[in-house]
Amino acid sequence: MSHTHNLSISSFCSTLSINSDDFLEVFENDHYDNDELVSEAHGIVNKHRRSLIQAAPKGSKYHLDKLLDAMLDHAPTPLGARYVAVALHVAATKDDNGSSVVGAAKAWLDQLVLPMLTIATDNRSEPSSSQTPTLDETAQVIESAGRKEQREFRTSLAKRERYYCAITQTFDRDRVDFLDAQQRSNEVPRVPAHKMVAAHIIPLFLNNFNDAGEHKTGVHLRDAAYTWDMLQSWTQIDLQGLVGSKITSPQNGIYMTSDDHDNFGAFKFYLDKAAFPNDVNKYEARCLRNRLSNGESSSIVTFSDQEPPKPEYLQIHAAFAKVLHLSGAAAHLQDLQRDAERMEMLHLDGLADFGQALTSKLAVLSGGAVYIKPQYAY
Repeated sequence: MSHTHNLSISSFCSTLSINSDDFLEVFENDHYDNDELVSEAHGIVNKHRRSLIQAAPKGSKYHLDKLLDAMLDHAPTPLGARYVAVALHVAATKDDNGSSVVGAAKAWLDQLVLPMLTIATDNRSEPSSSQTPTLDETAQVIESAGRKEQREFRTSLAKRERYYCAITQTFDRDRVDFLDAQQRSNEVPRVPAHKMVAAHIIPLFLNNFNDAGEHKTGVHLRDAAYTWDMLQSWTQIDLQGLVGSKITSPQNGIYMTSDDHDNFGAFKFYLDKAAFPNDVNKYEARCLRNRLSNGESSSIVTFSDQEPPKPEYLQIHAAFAKVLHLSGAAAHLQDLQRDAERMEMLHLDGLADFGQALTSKLAVLSGGAVYIKPQYAY
């Protein structure tokens, strides 16, 4: 029986000069037990831990060894963990000095993990072209939703959560203004009010490429496709479920305060299912850094039964949050952003990979908020 589901590894293998047939020979072979492969992969990380540590620039906060361990332990699905484990297995057989293992870690860092963060603090932009990053067998198309769909996305999430923030249970300030204008102030709940946004759980791909295959920020279509491939392979996400207007389905959205959205988009907190395994719509919001907008470090989140967020999407977001936190990549990128703001330029100084990732804004809009001024069509 083939293990292949949503797997796109040709571009990743070509990056490391690994034969994709060698990868698939192990990945699709039932004789290789998943747990054994993951255990072996942890052993490979341990064997080359010193090389992985030394590969990071001096003074950096990220750890390539911890990145690999986290990707193995917190993959959204068993097949995602198998993808990482097999890649390390094949890389380790390519050479004995660990250079291919280090190369795999850097590839995931630069082309998967960091792109999920670099756009998190950027404003939403509309694509100028319908061209889509595709490479090898990656052929899914995700088009940016139009303004009408964005407005409907916000409205549907607001109605689903009854104009409350799903995370902190504060109330929608625009809804308060609407009720006041309608002389219905008696319907305003006695809880704090805050500006609300509709946030995507799964990032929104930006198809902003010109005819030469270049993104407006300078990244080439090929590099965006690498990110696309790795995202699909590690998360096993069904990208067809997010094609076109499906990206703005309520199942891919959460209604929350703008402050909480900033932290959610930057993976500073995630929704954990472990505490409520038998309640399909109940989660615990767990902070990894900072606090929620109400000052708490956690909260209980219960979604309405009407088109609640897909558990798979929340699991993927949680997986990235854990990897970013455990590897130190989020803290390191935050330092770079702070330096960029302070100096109005990037200090590359041996950190060219991070500088490129920060400025390229690869094809992902992490947790893209939809800021649509409501027309009081409540």
